[in-house]
Amino acid sequence: EFAHLGIVTDAIRFLPALTEAFTRRLSPHSRDKLAS
Repeated sequence: EFAHLGIVTDAIRFLPALTEAFTRRLSPHSRDKLAS
C-alpha cells in the first residue's frame, strides 16, 4: 500500500513537467501564440 502510494505521489509530482515538455515538443509554435 505505502509503496503504491509513493509511486502515485511521484507520478503526480512529475506529471506537470512531463506534460509541459510533451506539449512544448508537440507544438512549440502554438504555445508561442498562446504566450503572445
